Amino acid sequence: MWLYYNFFQPVMHLTEKTVVHQENGTTRVKRRHDRAQTPFDRLWATAAIWPRHRQQLDAWRDQTNPRQLRREIHDLLEHIFSLPRARPGVPENVYQTLMPATEIGPDNPLERSGRFGNIIRGGQTGTCTNSSRSP
Repeated sequence: MWLYYNFFQPVMHLTEKTVVHQENGTTRVKRRHDRAQTPFDRLWATAAIWPRHRQQLDAWRDQTNPRQLRREIHDLLEHIFSLPRARPGVPENVYQTLMPATEIGPDNPLERSGRFGNIIRGGQTGTCTNSSRSP
């Protein structure tokens, strides 16, 4: 994602903010922004980067297809959103969703310590006993 935002997504930076007092007694803030530029273009305009690195980044930008990159980002986001997630009203053992089944057992140091209370010991699913809070 950083490639897309740093190379192809222009950003306007705030350059000036002034408070304007109106005749009716109210005030409003007037903001001025500079010309929209990508972070790469802003970096390119400064002397903060070595010429060798400028050439490498410029070549990388020229080799990258912004449409294809954006499509790949959105495909990956769709994949993330399609993953199973919690369903409202259905309790789940969160600890078991994070660790493979082979790691849950008496040899697990977290289970031996009792740190997670009922979650690991098979008590009421989805709850964790915490004596510091009142019910």
